[in-house]
Amino acid sequence: MKHLLVGILMLVAVTSVFALPSDNFDDNSRNASVWNYYESDGATAWIEEINGRMEFRSIADGLDIDDAKEAGYSSNGWGLSVEEDFSLKVDFHHFANDMIDTSICFGLYTDPENNLAIGAGCFSNVKDLWYEILTNDEVTEEYCEVRTDESGSFYISYDESEDELYLSVTGYGQANAWKIIDGSSLWETDTVGIFMGGDACNSTIDSGNAWLDNFVIDSGTIVIIPEPVTLSIFGLGALILFRKQNK
Repeated sequence: MKHLLVGILMLVAVTSVFALPSDNFDDNSRNASVWNYYESDGATAWIEEINGRMEFRSIADGLDIDDAKEAGYSSNGWGLSVEEDFSLKVDFHHFANDMIDTSICFGLYTDPENNLAIGAGCFSNVKDLWYEILTNDEVTEEYCEVRTDESGSFYISYDESEDELYLSVTGYGQANAWKIIDGSSLWETDTVGIFMGGDACNSTIDSGNAWLDNFVIDSGTIVIIPEPVTLSIFGLGALILFRKQNK
């Protein structure tokens, strides 16, 4: 499978009392105080806030390219503490045309080589629901199954006492979990960032066919990354790393 993962380099973080971010994208404009933006090839694939949602678009059909083209948002100067429970969600829609290779996804990262995502897409003409974990720059866990729903919600929640992460499309917590992930195999930091976006390989995605909406953090403790560190990461060009895995 080919799926999108994101990493971010987070050097120093400070726990702070901070409102839990949310974004319904109704203003049709990226909130730069909340989100960084990335695109690997803006002429081929991009994110557009339009129609009160975050739409992924692509015109890569027939270009015979080997690598997927990606675009997305990642948290700008903030993350979630893994020393506390947290829960977050985003609505999704992905309409799968025949013979396209594309996904939209939602996930967490600790650094460019350690991150995870849950997503919905289409690969080899099959609509799929999938997740993937990247550990030390290697795919260590992945799974997909056929999906029938074009719209739904991605839920990610964490139980600190159990050190378990729950991925779901029905709700928070262990009872609703589609996949349960051992947190001890993931956390080598006190803070995780958040990302969402899409990718396409040789696929055209028109407006309204792939989007994310109504991002909410329902619980958790926000950690602020001091501005000088954030700026130095920008300078190194290592703030965001999108990866496409070929399986």
